[in-house]
Amino acid sequence: MSRRVPPILAIVAALAALAGPRPALANPGLEGIRNLSVGDATRASAIGVAAYFANPAAMSLGRRLEIQSNYQAAIERNTHGFGVAAVDSMNSSRVALGLGYSSMIGVPRIAFEEAGADAPHELRLAHRANEVGLGISVTVVKGWLSIGIKPKYQSSTLRFYDDDDARRDAQATFHAFGFDAGAVLSILGWVNLAVVGYNLSGPKAPAYTGDRELNLDPYAPVEGSVDHRLLPRISDYPRAFSHGLAVFPLRRLNLSFNLDTTYDFTSFADQGFVRKTVALGGEYVLGKLALRAGGGWDSRGRGVDDDRGYVAGGLGFLLGAEPGKVGAEATLGFRRQVSGPLPETFVGANLGISFNPGY
Repeated sequence: MSRRVPPILAIVAALAALAGPRPALANPGLEGIRNLSVGDATRASAIGVAAYFANPAAMSLGRRLEIQSNYQAAIERNTHGFGVAAVDSMNSSRVALGLGYSSMIGVPRIAFEEAGADAPHELRLAHRANEVGLGISVTVVKGWLSIGIKPKYQSSTLRFYDDDDARRDAQATFHAFGFDAGAVLSILGWVNLAVVGYNLSGPKAPAYTGDRELNLDPYAPVEGSVDHRLLPRISDYPRAFSHGLAVFPLRRLNLSFNLDTTYDFTSFADQGFVRKTVALGGEYVLGKLALRAGGGWDSRGRGVDDDRGYVAGGLGFLLGAEPGKVGAEATLGFRRQVSGPLPETFVGANLGISFNPGY
C-alpha cells in the first residue's frame, strides 16, 4: 500500500493549526489580495486561493497546492480582518479542493438625536462576521470547461454597549448556510468567460434600509435623525450574480486583462433596485514580480449621488515551487475610492507557501 499522504489532507491539518489560535477576517471584509489589487476583476483569470475567493470553478484552471494567510483593512471604517485558505489542484487532474476560514471585526460609529438632549449621541458599534467554506472545482472538459461550488457557513453580528455597559443587539444575530456556484469557459487559451452566483442560499438583509432603522433600544432616537456615518448600507452576504471576461494576449496566465460586472439583488431590494458594480483590471507577472492595477464603478441605490468610483493596484513577489521544492508568495494591494461621498481606503497583504511534490 502506498504511504503517500494526499496533499489535501496535509493542507487541512496545517489549516486547522493556523486558524485555531488567531482571529481571522470574514468575506464581508476580505476578498483576497489579488482580487483587491486588480479592482475585483478576477473571476475569469484567478487560480488557486485567489479563485477560492472569486470563483470556485477557477480553482482547477492551474495546478496549485498552496496555503495563504490574508489581511485586509478598511481604514476609515476601522474594520480589520484576517483569513487563511488552502487549495489543492495538484493531486487530481480534474478535481480541485479549497478550504478557508475568515473573520472580520469592525468598529463603525453612528450618531443620533434624542428628545430633550443638548447634543447628538455618538455610539460605537461592534460589527463581526465569520465564514467557513469548502470549495470544489471539477474540470468537465479539459482545457475548456470547469464548474465549481462552495458551500459555507456564515454568521454576522452588530452590537453595542449601552450606558450601563449592557450588551445590546443592533440587529438580530445572523447564522446561515450559504452556497456559491460558478463556471469558467476557456476558448483556445486566448479568452476565458466566467459566471458566478453568490449566496444562492443564505443571503442577509442589510443592517438598515430607508424604511428600517437599527434597533437602538434602550435609546429613543428622534425619527429620521440616525446618522449611520461609516456603517455600510451594503449587505454582508448579498445574493449576487457576476460575469467576467479575461483576455490573455500571450496565451499564458502571466498577462491578463479583465472585465467583470456584478449584480447585487439584496442590498437595495427595499428600493426595488439592483446594485451594479463594473470592474476593469490587469495583471502582468514578470519573472518573480507581479504588477496589478484596476478600477471601477459602484452604483449605490437609485440616483447617482451615492455612486462611487475607485482605483486599485498592487505588487506581488512570487517564487514558484520547482518539482520537489517549496515556493512562496508575498503581496501588497490597495483600493481607493476617488469619487462619491465618504471616500474609503482599503489595504491588504498576504503571505503564502506553495508545494510541488513533483508528480
